[in-house]
Parts: sequence; C-alpha cells; structure tokens
Amino acid sequence: MVKRNVFVFFLISVFLLSNCLFSQFVVAQSTVATITGLSMPFQVVVSPSGEYAYVTSGGTGSVWVIDTATNEVSAKITGGNDPFSMDFTPNGKYLYITNGGNDSVWVVDTATNTVVKTILVGNGPHGLAILPNGDYAYVTNFGSHTVQ
Repeated sequence: MVKRNVFVFFLISVFLLSNCLFSQFVVAQSTVATITGLSMPFQVVVSPSGEYAYVTSGGTGSVWVIDTATNEVSAKITGGNDPFSMDFTPNGKYLYITNGGNDSVWVVDTATNTVVKTILVGNGPHGLAILPNGDYAYVTNFGSHTVQ
C-alpha cells in the first residue's frame, strides 16, 4: 500500500511540475508577425544563423526566403515541383529540399539562394534529414517505399 501511495504521489508531482513548466513555456510564446501572400505554405525551417526562414510553397512549386529581421520575403527559389521537406547542412551553407513532383532533391547555396545541384532520388521524395556531421542525407521516397 505504501509503495502504491508513493507511486501515485510521484505521478501527481510529475504531472503538476510538467503542467507548470509547460504553461510558462506557452505563455512566453507570441506571434511576431503575419506574413501574407504565400501560396499554400507547408514547411518552414530557420537557418542555423537565425537570419532567414525558408518556407515551401506547394501552390507555386517554389521556396520563399523570409528575412527574420524584417519578416519580409527577401528571395524566392523557383523551378521545383511540389517542394516538401528541407534541412540545412550543419554549417548552414547548403539547404537540401525534396521535390516530390519531379523525384529529386535540390541543393541550394544559401549565400545566393540558387539551386547548385539537383539529385535524382526515388519516386515521391517526402522527408529529409541530414546527419549532424553533414556526411549523409536521408530521403524518404513515399511513392517507391524506400529510404535513400
């Protein structure tokens, strides 16, 4: 009986502590700005430096670059078809973007926001993750049921 009461006390304590910490986290968050004019925005990633946010646009097949200091669109990366997932190399020099409509991954030079390489992958690339050391990127191919 004592063990059960201690366990119940422990669970209640964890719940109350996590609820208190979580409510403080949520209260501290707020909307900075609303950026309009983007067509079907889907995913957003922030550059390692924090200077730019990149947003995939399903409606235009492009990626919008937002300056986080001004919250305005500063560039647009075009030529894709259904850009979906993105991830930065650890140094932030390159951004990899899956393009589900043309079965490829873009490699974007973030200094110029231009596509410097297109890598053909499986059917319907969807998810993307780059190892912390930058040696490899993993791509999930929804249509071909594979990971590359």
